[in-house]
Amino acid sequence: MAPLARRLVPFGAVAAADVLNLGITRKDEFLEGIKDEAGQSPLAGARAVSACIAGRIAAAALILVIPPLVMHKYIF
Repeated sequence: MAPLARRLVPFGAVAAADVLNLGITRKDEFLEGIKDEAGQSPLAGARAVSACIAGRIAAAALILVIPPLVMHKYIF
């Protein structure tokens, strides 16, 4: 396996775990929706869960993708 790909394996594992964890934990909000002022909104629930997953993946990317890319380009 290429050295850069080996350095990015932990990010893939963390991203997959985030998707599965939030998918299982917030399954009801995603499928049934959330209640707001207008009533039950399935679209709002799907957007909220998707935004949370994207935020967790972005937070993990800051730590698990950027340093290996910098190290690969400038150090090795």
